[in-house]
Formats: sequence, structure tokens, C-alpha cells
Amino acid sequence: MKIKITILLLLTALSLSTKAQTVFEDASGESVLIKNADLKDWFNIRINTASESFTLSYIGTRNLKDGQVKNSATEMISRRSMLGFDLKLKVKDGIGNVYKQGKLNTGISAALIWGIQKENYDTKTPIYTRPRSFYLKAGLSYDKYAMLDTLNYSKTELKKLQPFASLNKNWFYTSKTSNDNPVYSLAGISFGYRVTNNTEDLDDGIGSTLLGSAPNYSVGKQDAGKLGDYQTYHSFPLRLDYGILPRLFGKNILGINAFARAGINEPKTPINLGTGVFFSKDNEPTNVVGGFGWQFNNVVHKSLMSNSSVFVYIGYTIQ
Repeated sequence: MKIKITILLLLTALSLSTKAQTVFEDASGESVLIKNADLKDWFNIRINTASESFTLSYIGTRNLKDGQVKNSATEMISRRSMLGFDLKLKVKDGIGNVYKQGKLNTGISAALIWGIQKENYDTKTPIYTRPRSFYLKAGLSYDKYAMLDTLNYSKTELKKLQPFASLNKNWFYTSKTSNDNPVYSLAGISFGYRVTNNTEDLDDGIGSTLLGSAPNYSVGKQDAGKLGDYQTYHSFPLRLDYGILPRLFGKNILGINAFARAGINEPKTPINLGTGVFFSKDNEPTNVVGGFGWQFNNVVHKSLMSNSSVFVYIGYTIQ
């Protein structure tokens, strides 16, 4: 089982007193859900230990024409457009190796986000809101891959610029317990297109090259890279997110989430499943500070325990 637990466990505990990030994530640092409570502008930075990534996000909102609509005697609907971006750096060889041998050692992806946010709220009890979003996310990813020839172990560096896009919908619901306390549910669905590859399924290898020799010594170098047949695919990813934030010990701060990912049109259609816990600010279900996750990769064709990731994510938002 692949386990990546770092000092970020401590940082997660410390971050519980700060503001929050988007919502819970999978092992690749992705989430269908976007923070949209209060329909305010926000900047966000977050870290994910499984994908070894840093992500900076921004969402700006603007009132639509007739943005405030009275739905009933006590209920109002707020509607705003949103425009923003995601910028992600995915570090290779560990989070500590942002620079390696004088070069930026990361993959980069950038995406624009455009959509609509709505929120139903009761003018008498504004805590019971029903925010939801519909948005388009599209961008490009750039990455470098080191491939080793299986015959002579020579290294070839591949540089790839790959497009992606998705349509996303999310909902947030509030119900009440018998004691009239709120319980929050969060759900999201996404369907998209992206150009991807099989590097995560290839084995890591080390190749040695002889540079010169003499009777008493030899000089060589070693190269690390992927072994196998590199392939690219036109994938249609389907993503589902669900979470619940119950009332525990008088507060709504500890939730449970689950997610599913499917790579349609990829070989054998890999399906990833995951679950975890997340921490939220009290009575703010989309203000998730961080969490712990356990993802099972390619569950149909591989052993659950031998191909899983335990990870941590944390975030901070300026609003």
C-alpha cells in the first residue's frame, strides 16, 4: 500500500483555526465541489500530499441582472456569475524538491473557471441555505516525463502540453435533526475531456551508462525514468463527490466524504474509489479546512490494498 503521510499532519491540526479552502479532494488534488457559501470572492492555496501538489485558486463573483429574487414570503434567491482560475504545481520526486539541479522540478496546469452560483436562504434563519454551482473548467497541463529504453537504458525526455475541460454541477443541502440542529449534505458531478497518458502505470527504473574506463576504474552515470511503452489517450473522466457534515458534540465541524472517478475511453476504464474525513468551520459546510483521505486505484483490475494512497490536504482562503 502506497502511504504518504508527512509533517502536513501537524499542519492540518494547526490550520483548524484558520479560514478554509474549497472542499474535500481526491488523491490527485481535485474536487468537483467549489466553495460558494455567501457568494463572495476568494483566493485559496492548498497542498495535497498524495499528488505532491500546490494549488492556487481564485473565484470572483458579480451580481447578475435581477440577482435577488423573492421566492416566497420568507425565502430569497441570490444569483451571481463567477469567473476564476486554478494554477497547480505538481512537484516531482517529493514536495521538498521544487528545484532540482538548478531547474524547476514540477508539472504545471492552469485552468479558467466560469459559471453561475445560486443560493436560497431564509430571511428569518439565514443559516439554512441551499447554495449550488454550475461551471465550466478548461485549461492546459504541461509536464515532462523521463523514459528509459529497455535495451540500452538510454533516457529520453518527453515534454507534453495536454488540454482538458469539464462541466461541473454541485449542490449543498441542509436538513434538521429532531432537536432542530442542522445537518449538511454536499454532492457534485462532473463530466469532461482530457488528453492523458499511462505514466502512472509504468514501472520506475534506473539505467547506467558507461562514459569511460581505464584499467583500474570506470566512469558512468545513472538515469532514473519510466520503463515500458508510453501511450496517450483521449479520456472522458467522470467524477462524483459526496459528503455529509453531521451535528457532533454541539458543532458541525467533522464530516465524512466519499468519491468515485472513472476514466472512460482509457484502457480497461480505470475506476478509483475513495473515502475520508474532513474538517469544516462550524455551520459552514463549504469552508473545509483540510482532511484525510484513502483512495483505492483501479479497483476492478488491481488489489485494493496494494494500490491505494493515504493522503492529507490542507488549505487557506483569503475572502
